Amino acid sequence: SEGGEIRISARKEEEMLLLTVADSGGQMDSATRAAINGALAQQEGETMLGVGIRNVDGRIKSAFGEGSGLHYEIEGHWTKAILTLPMDTGGETECAS
Repeated sequence: SEGGEIRISARKEEEMLLLTVADSGGQMDSATRAAINGALAQQEGETMLGVGIRNVDGRIKSAFGEGSGLHYEIEGHWTKAILTLPMDTGGETECAS
């Protein structure tokens, strides 16, 4: 299609669930991907991200632990946002708003 395509998938990797939203529309360049993933890894200080992406990542890590979170990848013409969550949380886990 003219604006690209979106694909949503889920897979299990060891004891983690990886939810992926892939977009073939406006491709993210490698420098932007590296900057976003670097900012998510540090979780502090000023970045180009603003508030949204880091807040989502921080809430996920707070609720599910450090192995979980959000990161971005580029594969061919696809930009992928990948959410990593534990398969077993030992019961229900809620993120308070």
